[in-house]
Amino acid sequence: MTLVEWTYTVETSRFLHSLTLTAVGAVGGLFVLVGALGAVVLGGSLLAGELAVLAVAAGLAVLFARRLALNVALAGREPGLREYFSARELLGASAAWAAAYGAALWLDAGTTVVRVCVFGAALVCLPLGAALRSEGRVDTDEGVFEANGTEVPLAAVDAVSRYDVGPVTVLRVRYHEGAGGTRAPRLLGVPRADAGRVRAALEASEAAPPDRDRHPLVAKTLYAFGAAAFALAAGLAYYGVRAGGDAAVVGVYAAAFAALFGAIFAWLGYVER
Repeated sequence: MTLVEWTYTVETSRFLHSLTLTAVGAVGGLFVLVGALGAVVLGGSLLAGELAVLAVAAGLAVLFARRLALNVALAGREPGLREYFSARELLGASAAWAAAYGAALWLDAGTTVVRVCVFGAALVCLPLGAALRSEGRVDTDEGVFEANGTEVPLAAVDAVSRYDVGPVTVLRVRYHEGAGGTRAPRLLGVPRADAGRVRAALEASEAAPPDRDRHPLVAKTLYAFGAAAFALAAGLAYYGVRAGGDAAVVGVYAAAFAALFGAIFAWLGYVER
């Protein structure tokens, strides 16, 4: 009997920890920058004796004081980000990003740089961290492979490829044709020290792959949705480029989201074919 277990999460991996902290800091830095600019405006108004601005600020503070107190109380009950990061780490990452945003604005780089940083960190770091995060087990005696709450018969695994990319070790699991479902894990981030044992355990089964019902109509429908999403992405990108200005930025962002959904539908169609 061989039982191999692994855990590759924000708590155990320095790389995932840094990746997630980068994304959270990018968003938090935006709030720090807005707060700092607000403090500068209020300080200037106080020195200039502009009581009207101070009155508006005081009114907003009173208006949102109750809501802020409620959020603080709820944050004190729930662990939230404190389960993964210390207050010093969150404050340091947010301050570093806020300084970078402030430098970009001071150098007249425009707000586009700030938007690109925020959306880039959110759309790259967080999905990448979620894709690499994994914890599970391989039990060759029971013939099961479980990862991230999804259990797959070990006999369904066809081959496993290993990729060492910098500090990350990724296992790509391929299944026998028609044996893997849409929820079957295909990319696993694993600790480098456990990668060899996990791969060997995944490839240990010599049993025949289990039968699986095919859904060609479902696959064709998913492919159709994917094609429609890609067509929408192309149309949005064309409109944005033709319009120019802020419309171009909005069009590119919308096209990127549409293309992402198109890729997801195409992948699901490929799996269900």
